[in-house]
Amino acid sequence: MAIAPLSLLLPSRCFFFCFLLHFVMVPCSLGSTNVVDLSYDFYNKSCPNVEQIIHNVVSQKLLEAPVTAAGALRIFFHDCFVEIRLRKFLDSL
Repeated sequence: MAIAPLSLLLPSRCFFFCFLLHFVMVPCSLGSTNVVDLSYDFYNKSCPNVEQIIHNVVSQKLLEAPVTAAGALRIFFHDCFVEIRLRKFLDSL
C-alpha cells in the first residue's frame, strides 16, 4: 500500500480547519457578544473633581520632572481608579 504524498493530505486538513472555523468557531463567538456603553460622565458621582485632580497632578509632575508625568497619569487610570472601584465593591459585601 502506497502512502499518499503530503500534498494530497494538506487539502483535507485545510478543509477540516476551514469547516471548524466557519461552522463551529464563528457561531460560538457571535453568541457571546457583550455590549458595554461608555459614559462621558462616569466619575461624576464617585469622584466629582476627578478631571481637575488629574490635571493638577499631571501638570505639577510635568513641571517637576517631565518624565514622571506619564507615570502619574498611568497610576490614576490603572491603579487608583481600579482600587477605588474595588474598595466600593468590597465595602458593599
